Amino acid sequence: MNAIQTTFENELARQISAQENISEPALWFKELKLVKQLKSVSVSSNLIREFSFNTGLNILWAEPEKADENANLYNDSFAGHSTGKTLFCRILRFILNESNYGSAELQEHVKATFDSLWAVSEIRLNQQSWLVGRNLAITSEHFAIQTSNLSIGNILESPPEFEGYKNFTKELESLCPPSLQNIYPDESWKHLIPWIARDQEERFASIISWRSSLSEADNPRTTKDDRHLILRAMLKILDEDEYTTRKTIDKLNEENRAIEANLPFKRRLLEQAKGRVNTLYPKIPKLTLERADLEADKSHVTKQREIREESLEHFESLPEHEDVKQAREDLQMEISLRDINKNRITFLKKEIPNLEKRAKEKLISVNRFKTRGLQDPSRIEKNWCPNSYQKACDEGCVEDHEIGENTILSELEAEAEELNRNYEAKKADLAKLESQIDQFEAKIVKKREALQTTIKKHPSPATKIQQQIDKLELLESYLEEEIESASNVRRDSKALDENHKELEKNNAELKQYKEEANDKLKVFSDIFGDVTRAVVGSSIKGSVILTKSSGLKPRIEKKRELGGAAMETVKTIAFDLASMIHSAEGNGFHPRFLIHDGPRESDMAQVMYEHFFRYMQKLEQEFPEDSIPFQYILTTTTPPPLGMRENTKWLLGEKLSGKDESGRLLRQDF
Repeated sequence: MNAIQTTFENELARQISAQENISEPALWFKELKLVKQLKSVSVSSNLIREFSFNTGLNILWAEPEKADENANLYNDSFAGHSTGKTLFCRILRFILNESNYGSAELQEHVKATFDSLWAVSEIRLNQQSWLVGRNLAITSEHFAIQTSNLSIGNILESPPEFEGYKNFTKELESLCPPSLQNIYPDESWKHLIPWIARDQEERFASIISWRSSLSEADNPRTTKDDRHLILRAMLKILDEDEYTTRKTIDKLNEENRAIEANLPFKRRLLEQAKGRVNTLYPKIPKLTLERADLEADKSHVTKQREIREESLEHFESLPEHEDVKQAREDLQMEISLRDINKNRITFLKKEIPNLEKRAKEKLISVNRFKTRGLQDPSRIEKNWCPNSYQKACDEGCVEDHEIGENTILSELEAEAEELNRNYEAKKADLAKLESQIDQFEAKIVKKREALQTTIKKHPSPATKIQQQIDKLELLESYLEEEIESASNVRRDSKALDENHKELEKNNAELKQYKEEANDKLKVFSDIFGDVTRAVVGSSIKGSVILTKSSGLKPRIEKKRELGGAAMETVKTIAFDLASMIHSAEGNGFHPRFLIHDGPRESDMAQVMYEHFFRYMQKLEQEFPEDSIPFQYILTTTTPPPLGMRENTKWLLGEKLSGKDESGRLLRQDF
């Protein structure tokens, strides 16, 4: 792509001047060396890259292939890409306490290629010099030294102990204002750096598009609203108490939603409890309730129950009516008969198996007696001794323990028949008794019903009193439920009223904060407008407004609001630059340090992209050369404008190239 030289006005439309006590960025890099070892015999072989930074604009350029020289298909065309521009930005972020400097795959390649790979930098932080080093191959190794007389060369000659880095990170934390530290105690820097050093993968899509999951970088879990609050805190258009007020409002709204979701159910429970009480208490003789003071009603019910309990013992001593006595006796008789039947069944179930066993044994004896002296054919077939058991006894082969010499067969048979008849009779008795169980149970049910009918017909005074006591106990429990339900409804209704009053108060405060923020935003909006006019053209109007949700919305208008990917990128870059200028003029807390990794979208007109470079050039001229209050580090594939390329103060060292490994940042192909 051919570079285009454009004509610009000699002066910026808006006059800019730094606040008197601001002579440098709150944070900026002076030098960076990438070396294999902290100490090496060969300085030349140890050094991979070195960069000297200035305040103001710093450009890392990876020059692409020239289209007219490399137009043929299949020719290499990636010279400006995969060179290490993003890795360079990630290393700077790594030095500034991000947890990694690239994807897991990239870090594995680095560790496999280098035994040790140090990024050593000189950094100015709050007008103090620091020497900071982090090992990219062994990420647990790092150091930081606050110094006024040491240089990176001293470090490489005499490596320090691996300590002091926590002190450096605490100092980074101090760059964040109280309003931001109030939101993220001890982690405010972690939430700030994603803004001032965006991921290239987010493509500068909006002012709050900072971190992409594709980059595998530190990605603090923040909502869109949270990120807007971070921007406002750093621009000093967020009152320190606004965040607390917002959290209070969120909490009150959450409480109200929970109460309003549960209150209808609690009201239904109250109505159900009221209904049970109103249905039951008229059924209790000589009991009236006021139904105005529930606690008094419950106390009255408890007292009535206690009075009846005290009289119950006297009434229990009075005799029952004769019909009731008879019905109770009839029921008890039927229960006794059923229990006798059950006991008989239990006895027979134990006796019958014994009878069955004895009968079978007697039949076996009879059979053995009948087969005395005979051969057993079944034994002959199996080639066993042919004699029967009884023959064996007669021959003296075995001793006969069962049948004596004087045993008569008819007697044995009679005994066997008697045992068998007894067994069958007992089985029949058991079946009959089991069949009568249901009849007994049915009679018991009828007798019990008859008793209840008789009791109702001739109730005893004790029964009447006990029934009243039972109803009073139930009524006490119903009243307790009603008291608890009424208390819950009153408590929630009161909480809703109090929350609404508190919400009204906090919303009024939030409205006041927003009005104050709008007043403070005007200065920043003017700066943003000047940057966008310088880049897009004087016919447009650029501004930043607070939305209804109190988020920040940049706008570029020309009769209507302009949109599209290119305009969103312009808004994002202009917003970041305006934030640095705003801080340089003594407004806000931006550290005036900014990294933009290849921000140009493909459909952004080249002239607009060049305007950003020219604007930064003119911006630097607004300040003394040794007191430029910001540092803007920009990586690009598109050539910078003429006059800002090789051998100028803006270009960071030699150009990177992807043609071969020597042109890459770490001089390695991964």
